[in-house]
Amino acid sequence: MNTTTCSQRVGLATSKHPNGPWARLDQPILGAGPRGAWDDQFTTNPTPYVFPNGSALLIYKARSRESMGVMSTGVAFAKHWSGPYERATNHPIDVAPECEDAGVYFSSKMRVFRIVLHCGCNYQSVWSTDGINWRRTAAPQPWCNVKYSDGTSERMTRRERPKWIIDKTGNPAALLTGVEPASSHSGRTFTMAQAIVAA
Repeated sequence: MNTTTCSQRVGLATSKHPNGPWARLDQPILGAGPRGAWDDQFTTNPTPYVFPNGSALLIYKARSRESMGVMSTGVAFAKHWSGPYERATNHPIDVAPECEDAGVYFSSKMRVFRIVLHCGCNYQSVWSTDGINWRRTAAPQPWCNVKYSDGTSERMTRRERPKWIIDKTGNPAALLTGVEPASSHSGRTFTMAQAIVAA
C-alpha cells in the first residue's frame, strides 16, 4: 500500500479586480476523500460551472493512495460558488485513467452539460443531463495534429488543460489548450485558441 501523502487540495481565492489584490481562504473548499476512497490522496485542477442562482458544480482531478498512477475525475456541488462543496457521487466519472483536466460548459442548444478532457495526444468528450451522471459516447479522439489559420499545420508534442470560451448566448466560441509545439514557437509552450465550428 502506498503511504505517500500529498498536500494538494482545491482552494479558493477571490478579488474585486483581475489584477488583485487577492484574498485566499485559509481552508480548502474541497479536501481529500476519506481513507480508502478513490480521491483520498489529493484533489486539484478544478473547473467550475456556476449556475445563475450562484450554486456551482465543481469538476476536479484526484488520485488515491492505493493507486497513485490512476488519475480520476470527480464532481462536487455547492449551494454557493464559495462553498462548502460536497461530493455529488461516491465514484469518479467513467473515463480512462490517463484522461484529466476537464473543461465544462452547459449547451443551451442541446440542454446538456459537456466536458472535454485531455488524454495525452487524445481528447475525451462526455456529457450529462444533470451534471452528476456522465456518459461517454465515443472513444478518445486524436487532437495533436492542428491546422493554423494561415493554412499551415503542425503536430504538437503535447496538448492539454482544455478550457472553453463561452459567448453571450452561453455556447462555446473557442477552446483554449496548452500546447507544446514540435517545431514552431522555438519549441516553447503556449496557449492555443481554437474556434468552435459547431456547438
